[in-house]
Amino acid sequence: MFCENSEINALLTFYATQFKQANISYTFKALLPKDLGINISDLAILIGNSLENAQEASMKVPPSERYIELKAILKADALSLQVSNTFNGEIHKDKDMFISSKRKDKQLGLGTIIIKNTVNQYKGWCEFTNTDKVFTLNIHLNSLNS
Repeated sequence: MFCENSEINALLTFYATQFKQANISYTFKALLPKDLGINISDLAILIGNSLENAQEASMKVPPSERYIELKAILKADALSLQVSNTFNGEIHKDKDMFISSKRKDKQLGLGTIIIKNTVNQYKGWCEFTNTDKVFTLNIHLNSLNS
């Protein structure tokens, strides 16, 4: 079991299975209680899109280098989520928006737009950073119970 919240646990179990099948090493550290103070669909959107993007990026490196790490913690009335993954070092952006590598028409990546819109609903912030081989998404949501 990855966390006390059954819906998020089911989502993480799904991705754990996907990652195993794709030969992606992974670590999930989810300190999430049963009652989160956030709409479960919104949290599933954040985690699902983050892990989907991480899986896509990890598949572009050799199997021995594939790795995804998720950290999620709820403290007081704030949620912090971090997803890090290996990638091939290529990032496609238009100004501050990511361009999808899946689409031939070079449109903006819908996953990152959905993440940003969901974060904005909770008056939080998200940050995308990278080194040569590791991409990291940090999300922080404030005042969940207000």
